[in-house]
Amino acid sequence: MIKEFGIRLATLLIVATVWCPAASYALSMTTAAYYIPSTYTTSAKANTNVGGFYGFFGQDQHALEIGFDQITLASTGAAVQHNYLGIYTYYMPTSAYKIGYLRINTPTDFANMVLVGGEWDTYNSYGYKDWSAGLDVYTSFYNLTTGRPLLIQGTPSYTKHFQAFDLPGSFEFNPKLNIEYNLGQRRFYNNAELAMKYYMNPAWTFGVRYWTGESVYGVSNGGFVVNNTDDVVKQGYAINATYAITPQLSTVLSYQSNTMSNSAILGDFSQNKISYMLMYNW
Repeated sequence: MIKEFGIRLATLLIVATVWCPAASYALSMTTAAYYIPSTYTTSAKANTNVGGFYGFFGQDQHALEIGFDQITLASTGAAVQHNYLGIYTYYMPTSAYKIGYLRINTPTDFANMVLVGGEWDTYNSYGYKDWSAGLDVYTSFYNLTTGRPLLIQGTPSYTKHFQAFDLPGSFEFNPKLNIEYNLGQRRFYNNAELAMKYYMNPAWTFGVRYWTGESVYGVSNGGFVVNNTDDVVKQGYAINATYAITPQLSTVLSYQSNTMSNSAILGDFSQNKISYMLMYNW
């Protein structure tokens, strides 16, 4: 099976939130570098470090996102997994449509994932974005020593945008569902997520997420996070903060904790991650 320490690509949804143009067609380019140490509360799991690069390149109605990262063992520094990501998005005035591909390589196994998605926006009479509805669909093909599971996942979401009348900035309220079907097991896994973002203009953005349910081999954060193991992710939370040092340079710090289980490990265990990221908008 794909190694248990290869559990994510990157926590980069906030990059898309900060920089991706929804209705503006000017040239946009953002690059980011990140480092993510991950630790477990059980010795049966290997602590890892993730280092990688992300790029967003937009022109007119077209955008390309690319990402690459490497997962290494914290104990030895040996590279154990490489991840590749590419997403193309076509923007329209009140909607956007995307298609993407993810590849995961380890010394013995690999996985291919295809994603398609869309988002549709409405605006109020004052010209502010009122709400957004989205749907992402993932098809994941695994080549493991124990078999070749095929998974289908659908993620409908809804985002309500509103102004903070007594505070500087604006809020986003984002409930989301994940519905996964493992064709090999002939079993559904479902979980729900609730997220809130606060844009404290002009320099700060704060976010918090909470999710509960069950997920196995699940994909999240628009395709940037992959749990490519048979660990069952039961619930968790994440908090993050973005600070714009200059109009071009931003830094992101986030913390995430997952409660997980595995049939080979007695009792639940936790996985904790800290993400450090530096972004530059060209």
